Amino acid sequence: MHRFTVFILFILAFQLNAQTNCERYSDDYIPKNLDDAVNFLNCVWSDTSKVAFKNKPENDAVAELHFGTGLYIRNNWNLWACKGSLYNFFKLSGIFHPDDMSSIILTSFHRTLNENDILLDEQISEYKEYWNAVKIENTNQKEIDRAYQKLIGKF
Repeated sequence: MHRFTVFILFILAFQLNAQTNCERYSDDYIPKNLDDAVNFLNCVWSDTSKVAFKNKPENDAVAELHFGTGLYIRNNWNLWACKGSLYNFFKLSGIFHPDDMSSIILTSFHRTLNENDILLDEQISEYKEYWNAVKIENTNQKEIDRAYQKLIGKF
């Protein structure tokens, strides 16, 4: 019987802590880092919304929210303004584009709801690889443009 009482007290303490944790969020709250952002979304989303988001394939779920929740995150959490703790958290990780930041937040939230590791380092690496490829493509395009300008200058 003693173990059962301890178990019940543990569950109640956890539930009270979770409620208190969510109560700290005001309507205009801006998360400080990725963990805080995921916790905030978990607190403010309805159970129905969380289940619907959780049950979709990850890429589809994140893409569908890019212009809704993602836009809210980018605009209201100061990511486009390039300021604040959340922006600095990503900047220090080598992520500079607000679209990438909101996608990482939504991907991490989806993975958390599905009880998967968020694999932040892998997410960051994917975006860095993408932007490195863009940089290489832009450099190549500038070289092509210069060569073309040289060529048409001869005529």
